[in-house]
Amino acid sequence: KDWSRYGQQQGTIRDLKTAMSAIAYLKENDILTVEKLEDKVMQISDKATSIRTKMKAKESRMKKTSNIQVAMENCQRLKPTHDKYIKINWKIPQKAFADTHQTELTEYNRDFRFLKKEVLDVNSDLTALQTEYKKLEADCKKLQTELATVQPELKSLKDIRYWVSQVMKPSIKDRLADSKEKIAKETPKTQQTKKHAVEI
Repeated sequence: KDWSRYGQQQGTIRDLKTAMSAIAYLKENDILTVEKLEDKVMQISDKATSIRTKMKAKESRMKKTSNIQVAMENCQRLKPTHDKYIKINWKIPQKAFADTHQTELTEYNRDFRFLKKEVLDVNSDLTALQTEYKKLEADCKKLQTELATVQPELKSLKDIRYWVSQVMKPSIKDRLADSKEKIAKETPKTQQTKKHAVEI
């Protein structure tokens, strides 16, 4: 069996199937010109970009709400240690306590500052944040589904645009023919110029 010939045949069949699918898509979407094809590519590309931008914003907010919850849990867990440190009136015992509990106090102060920056405190209600997180999570899943629908269409359109560009691209034979024709048209003018120069 001639495997190289078989491979070529299979490749040709795949190309034909791809071409038929592309033609069907173009007809279905009334894309009959290169300009309309470019417009469609831009439209779907913009849609995909818009979805990604929305997802990025929601994922960023999800990360922020998650960090807030972690910071609040840490502060609530470490608050007794921090309060005990604050209540020590004597400098030397307070320093000794701070040296012993340095990790806990550093973590508490870091998370407390973070919450203060977010206009929250240790006793803030997390219910609203948890509700917001769940909504953001649901929104992201919905956007992922939309993107999963848009991406294959965008890829197909880009493939179609590539094949159209290949079809429209002049072949080497055509370019050589054009070049010969151009030379043939310019040659009489050149000869006439030389003849005129000799006569002078």
